[in-house]
Amino acid sequence: MSDRVVWVAAGGTAGHLHAGLEVATALGARARVLLVTSDRPVEDATLRGHAIERVRLAEAGIVRARRAPKLGAFGENVRRLLAAPQPSVAVGLGGAPQVLALAVAAARRARIVLVEQNAVLGRANRLMAPFASELVLAWPARVPRLVRDRAVIVGPPTRELPPRAEARSRLGIAPDAVLVVATSGSLGSLALNTAMVEVVGRGLVDDVVVWHFLGERNVPPQVPDPMASYQPVVGFDPRLGDAIAAGDVVVARAGSSTLAEIAIAGVASVLVPLPKAPGDHQRANAEYFVAAGASEVVEEGPGLAERLGRAIAELAVDPSLRTAMGAAARALVTERATERLVEEVARWLE
Repeated sequence: MSDRVVWVAAGGTAGHLHAGLEVATALGARARVLLVTSDRPVEDATLRGHAIERVRLAEAGIVRARRAPKLGAFGENVRRLLAAPQPSVAVGLGGAPQVLALAVAAARRARIVLVEQNAVLGRANRLMAPFASELVLAWPARVPRLVRDRAVIVGPPTRELPPRAEARSRLGIAPDAVLVVATSGSLGSLALNTAMVEVVGRGLVDDVVVWHFLGERNVPPQVPDPMASYQPVVGFDPRLGDAIAAGDVVVARAGSSTLAEIAIAGVASVLVPLPKAPGDHQRANAEYFVAAGASEVVEEGPGLAERLGRAIAELAVDPSLRTAMGAAARALVTERATERLVEEVARWLE
């Protein structure tokens, strides 16, 4: 192993964190890797059991768009980063925790490699773009002219998913069941969660099994109790990857990590883009999948449950359509994406 040090800054959402963990693990054969995250409980839970060096930044000291950091916690975060081993390269996978980490790394004369997992550059990556040696893209993205000549597409870095049959066996899903997997992201979405609860409660879709991952927050009070056809999951649950791999239809926001796993699993999807996502990046992500024939979009707004129910029902009764959409999603996968990203980072270690 090289004596060089690489910081991998990721966090803020499970999507950023899962990608960061994949990249950090893959880089471990080439350098000493430190994973820089926040100290939020969901990040601690996700990383539990992974033998990887970590710098935990206090959430209260992280600069966010709508919240100023507490000065004491901010100062402690700076001290932790200055005390960490000198990085040769710092990799940012998006999310608020990366900004301070990359700023300190740049001040310590490290090379900066940004990884953008969305079809539009996120706020953190736009902020750090002037300092970047390279911008690595998961999908074709709208890139500022400033860094256009430093951009390369390698595909989305994401965790491996099990084969469909294995995933169904783990979850106890019958081979012939039509499985609908609904996820509103690690933090949860009240609009999407409420709509899915209505879809189930009003019987808008028949003869399916629904696994509903509601996230940490924004859980509506009227969630039905678990039953054979409905399994609600509140809070962090590592089975989401298995569920996507086992699914016939995925209902989700259009976040980058969820779309990457939809593509890897080769599963049909109904996307409800977050209307107020920064830079409207979820709409751009969804449009890319729709243009490929991999997804349908249902817009958030009045009557969401009825429209979502119709979209799910159409896919539930049409296996040929599900197969075609799943194949289109799978065609969006770039082989060896994480390995190719590691190769790009390794260039700056030489």
